[in-house]
Amino acid sequence: MRKLSTSLKIYLYLILALVISNVVQIFLPSFTSLMPPTSQLPAPVAVIALANAGIAIVLYGGLGFVGLKLAKKVGFAGIWEQGSSNRQRFFTPAIIGAVLGILLIIADIVFSQFNGVGRFQHPLFPASIFASLSAGIGEEIIFRLFFIPFWVWLVSSIILRGKW
Repeated sequence: MRKLSTSLKIYLYLILALVISNVVQIFLPSFTSLMPPTSQLPAPVAVIALANAGIAIVLYGGLGFVGLKLAKKVGFAGIWEQGSSNRQRFFTPAIIGAVLGILLIIADIVFSQFNGVGRFQHPLFPASIFASLSAGIGEEIIFRLFFIPFWVWLVSSIILRGKW
């Protein structure tokens, strides 16, 4: 049996975290309060959670996997930079994200007084944590793992080599 590369293992962990986060947030009361009443939903909440998990696996999983293959083809480093410390990978981005999140909340409170629309609607705690986790992981997979390698591959192999 072939051993999985470190990049592929980390990628699979990211997809698993994304799927778990997507499913958990659907069952939280603070998130379901934003949805229409159960009688108006097209399916039971459990089916919606499973569909959400399936979409995450197919869409994010498929695009990220293609992106990993393209990244290898164009010579990008793996998903996990070997020289980085865990502080650089986790702690610093978490602190920056928390500070920016707090600043956005303050800006929402201040500017909602003047905009005539009111405050942004968002899930309450703890669903907001899972929604943010899903958004962050999903964005990194789509942009960093798919779009960047795709555009580098497209420009380098098709446009610059005249195969267009």
